[in-house]
Amino acid sequence: MSQENLTRREFLLAAALGAAAFACSRANVPLIITEPPPPTPTPFQPLPPTEASMPFPPDTPVPTATEIPRNPFVFESLDFSVEGDISLTADIDGVLAEIPARLLAIRDGLSVEEAQSRNWAFRPGERVILSVEDNYLNTHLYLHSGYFQRSPLEAEVFRSYIEGSNDATILDLGFILQRLASLEGKSISIKQGASEEVFEVHAAAQIPHEAKVAFFTDTRTVLDLVSVFGLGNPEKFDYFRYNHGLILSFCGWGPENASRERTSPEYRYAYTQYVLGLKLREVTS
Repeated sequence: MSQENLTRREFLLAAALGAAAFACSRANVPLIITEPPPPTPTPFQPLPPTEASMPFPPDTPVPTATEIPRNPFVFESLDFSVEGDISLTADIDGVLAEIPARLLAIRDGLSVEEAQSRNWAFRPGERVILSVEDNYLNTHLYLHSGYFQRSPLEAEVFRSYIEGSNDATILDLGFILQRLASLEGKSISIKQGASEEVFEVHAAAQIPHEAKVAFFTDTRTVLDLVSVFGLGNPEKFDYFRYNHGLILSFCGWGPENASRERTSPEYRYAYTQYVLGLKLREVTS
């Protein structure tokens, strides 16, 4: 589709997320990126599935979540359209992990140049989390997993818990689905300046390798993609069609390849996608 045929919103989102799969694929090895990523996929990325092998989600009407449209980026004292320092803290498997990062937002009013600058900023090693709006008035946060120069990236604490670090677990779907289910009910606190809110993992799913390319085709239809392709408990994401939520997504690793060098970006690459649906934790007196 040419730029002329895109709406302004679609073009801004495409400019910012079009290279996300490329960036994620290079986040699993120590790699110094000195030049902007090329606009075309690298050879070691998954080949796009054919229409015959991958059914696309049907057109889904966007429900009216509330009578008065809410701001998708605002959750009590937090505003994910405000750029700057942000931190996530999660207790995963008894380990308290704090994830400091810088928030960048793709929102209405950005020029094409501004959207493209965010695209280049959202790369491994920059500690950037990217926020976008979805079709159901939720906020979708993109994070990187893996390692950069031997340091874990923002979502690595989640990925390593879900998959482990070797083929015995990374390729064991039963293990992965059990770990995804065990995340439900876990707390994740998010701090922005002096403001802090606590969220609860309501749903967790894996987008399989064959459908990963569709995940980056339209950043606003993440819930529709999960409902069609998601593994685990994708039906729990229906909650976010009618209730305000925060969607986190990050890459899963691929299998080892003995014919590749361990320091090569082709040794492991972005093979799957994980999606966590968070809701604000209710405050009880």
